[in-house]
Amino acid sequence: MRRILCLIVFLLLVSALVPAAAAAENDCIYYFHGVDCDQCAPAEAQIKELQTKYPELNIHKYEVYQDFKNSRLLQQYFDAHAIPEKAQGIPAVFLPGSYLVGSTPIVNLLEGRIKENIDPSCPELDPAPWVGVVGEKAAHDVLKTLTFVGVTSSAVSDSFNPGMLALLLILLSLIALIKDEVTMIKRTVSFILASFFTYLLIGVGILARFTQPTAYVIFYKVIGIAALVVGIIRTRTFIQTWQIWRENVTGKTEKWLVNARKYFISVWGVILLGFFSSLLTSARLSKVFFIIQSLLVEGEFRAAAVPLMLYYSVMLVLPLIVIVSLLHLMRERQKDFAAKRTENFSSDVQRAKWKQHNHLIFQVVVNSLMMVVGLVLLFV
Repeated sequence: MRRILCLIVFLLLVSALVPAAAAAENDCIYYFHGVDCDQCAPAEAQIKELQTKYPELNIHKYEVYQDFKNSRLLQQYFDAHAIPEKAQGIPAVFLPGSYLVGSTPIVNLLEGRIKENIDPSCPELDPAPWVGVVGEKAAHDVLKTLTFVGVTSSAVSDSFNPGMLALLLILLSLIALIKDEVTMIKRTVSFILASFFTYLLIGVGILARFTQPTAYVIFYKVIGIAALVVGIIRTRTFIQTWQIWRENVTGKTEKWLVNARKYFISVWGVILLGFFSSLLTSARLSKVFFIIQSLLVEGEFRAAAVPLMLYYSVMLVLPLIVIVSLLHLMRERQKDFAAKRTENFSSDVQRAKWKQHNHLIFQVVVNSLMMVVGLVLLFV
């Protein structure tokens, strides 16, 4: 019985001493990772588990995709310890005298390396032969992560977010207000160019401080409601109601509405509208856009980032260009069809009515599109 009691006491002492020894691990570890790095997830989980298991660990985390100071620091470690370019990547862990690159080595070997290490100092940049293990990894250079397919898919996704749909609604309202085709084309081109240059100025950092997430949500919700209301009022079914409302409007109010419409569809009105609307839609662009923006701020990456930002800005306004082109093509075909039909009409009155009828059909298409997009914005 005494032997059993002694064994139990011994086991209790051992179980109490093991956690105490584990808690004494105070190694200094440098951990480099990247936002949205697929290869980093297992390593991140392992780092968190080790931090819990060994509370005295001194783990320094460095994100390298959006922080270029950290990216340069990582490259300095790679260069200082002559780590081959093929072995460079993230996630990466550095301890005094050794390194691990890739999630598999970090998950399988880091805890053992912590237990073996007796040097609590942080890893130095002094050139020295280090021992390391490399597994499957992701590129540590953010430029290498910006592939053509990745940038294109991100830009296309951004071009259909709620803010961009609100921008489309404003463009459709311009098309609905302007009857002259040549003027309509000029104004829509001005609007799209204003949007393009606004995104470009945001991309290079000049207007970045004016992006407001709260204003973004309010903007597209208000535009959605306005488009739905205007679309309903302007449909054929509600023409009579619209005419009755117009009859009750005073001359002063009518004059104000005419002047407001005149300024709204003027060249400068359209340009300012495109500028401020695009500014309000920029708060919820993807991380890829803001990564390219960060690259532009860094002088050493500017040459590579400029064409990327130009391409991204073009892709953002491309749906607007496509829709305007399709509506223009529709109007041209409608005019050709109307011209053939008017050859059989005997009077100018019949021709005028037929022309008005075709114009109303075009308006119904535009207004219906506005109502659909407006409904989408109300429920996103």
